[in-house]
Amino acid sequence: MDALESSGAKLVYLSLADGSKSIDALRAVLDLEKGALYGLLRTLRERNLVERTAAGEYRLPRDELSGDARPHRQYGTQ
Repeated sequence: MDALESSGAKLVYLSLADGSKSIDALRAVLDLEKGALYGLLRTLRERNLVERTAAGEYRLPRDELSGDARPHRQYGTQ
């Protein structure tokens, strides 16, 4: 199953397109319960679509050489 089939996962992923966010910032933007949001983030992290920073924020993975956000899969595909 593609991690981005869920509408919640798509919203989380797109919310991180403009930079890293804390769990509280994501909750405020998406109006999701903390438990549901943690579940979506866990799934996205397991599929390497989101990473957690040392500061505890979530972001899209970074290219190690350039520092650019790099969605490594086409959005919405397997």
